[in-house]
Amino acid sequence: MLTKSWIWLSAQTVKHHYRLLSKALNDAVDWELNKNVAQKAKPPKSKKFRATFYSREELDQLFEAAKSSTVYYPMIFTAGHTGARLGELRALKWTDIDFKNRRITITKSAYVDEEVKVKIRDLTKGGKDRTIVIGIKLLNLLKSHYDRYRELKCRLGDSFNPNDVVFFNTNGHYTHPRELHRIYKNAVKRAGLKDSRFHDTRHSHASILLQKNVHPKIVSERLGHSNVGITLDLYSHAIPSLQEQAVEIFDDEEDKE
Repeated sequence: MLTKSWIWLSAQTVKHHYRLLSKALNDAVDWELNKNVAQKAKPPKSKKFRATFYSREELDQLFEAAKSSTVYYPMIFTAGHTGARLGELRALKWTDIDFKNRRITITKSAYVDEEVKVKIRDLTKGGKDRTIVIGIKLLNLLKSHYDRYRELKCRLGDSFNPNDVVFFNTNGHYTHPRELHRIYKNAVKRAGLKDSRFHDTRHSHASILLQKNVHPKIVSERLGHSNVGITLDLYSHAIPSLQEQAVEIFDDEEDKE
C-alpha cells in the first residue's frame, strides 16, 4: 500500500518527505532512542522541469476532447483562456466573476494541508489579488456553467456546493486534483497531442499571447507574476519569434521610405 502511494508523488516531493523523516530520526538519535535508518535510503533525483507549450489550434483540440467531462471541461477551458493556476481555479467563487464587465478577480488559492483537507489562502501566490479580462467564448461558457449550477442548487438544496465555488465535483465539493489530472490526461491522449500537465495550459496561454505581440507586462499581470522579468525568463522561447517580427516591421518601414 505504501509503494502505491508514492506513484502519485513527484521526485521533489519524495525528497521533501525524505528530508523531513531523516530530520525526525536524527533527533531520535540525539535523544539516544535509536539509530537513523533513513541514512541508508537513497531519495530519487529531481528531474529537470520541461514545460509543454501548445499552439492555439492545439489548445482548441484539447478543449474539444475535454468536452466529454461536464465536471472538468469548464475548468480546463478556463485555465487555457486565463492562465490561472490550479489552486486559484479551485478557490474561485461565483462572486469573483463580473459577467457584465467580463472580469474574473483572483483573490484566493486552495491547497491541501497535512491532514489532506482543503484549505483556502486569503491571498494568491505573490501576495496580490488580480483581475483578468476574459473573452466572449469564456464568458458564454461560464454563463452556461452558472445556469447548470443554479439548476443543481435548486434541485439539491443549499447543502450542494456550500462554498459557492465555480468549479465543483459531482458531490458539490472542491474539485480533486487527482481526478482532474486523470480527465486532463485522457483528453490530451484523445486529442492526439504531445503529453503535458494541467499546469501547461498556463504556459501555453502566456506563450500564445507573447507570440501574438501582446506586451509582456500585460501577460505578466494576467499570470500574477510579481514582475515582468519572471515572465520573460519563463517564456524566453517566445522572444526569438518576436525579434524576427520586429525586424520584418522595421524592414517594411524602410521600404515605404
